[in-house]
Amino acid sequence: MADETAGREGLMAAYWAEYLALPERFIRQYTRPGDMVLDPFCGVGTTGRVAVELGRRFVGFEKDAGEAERAREWVSEAAEVGDAERA
Repeated sequence: MADETAGREGLMAAYWAEYLALPERFIRQYTRPGDMVLDPFCGVGTTGRVAVELGRRFVGFEKDAGEAERAREWVSEAAEVGDAERA
């Protein structure tokens, strides 16, 4: 059972690493730390999460209230971690 859980966690980690790689590539390539990243179709905030983790400011728009709330939470988590690392 423990091996099965560890296997699933490894697959999820690999999935998320690949999922975040594309926005990370573009944010690194086209912006500098402190720049503003705009995502007009924010969804759950993947681009915002990556932007904040890379030291960029972020503004996103999402018309679905549930998705917008998930995005707020996810981006806020990244901001809190960044604040703790800088302290």
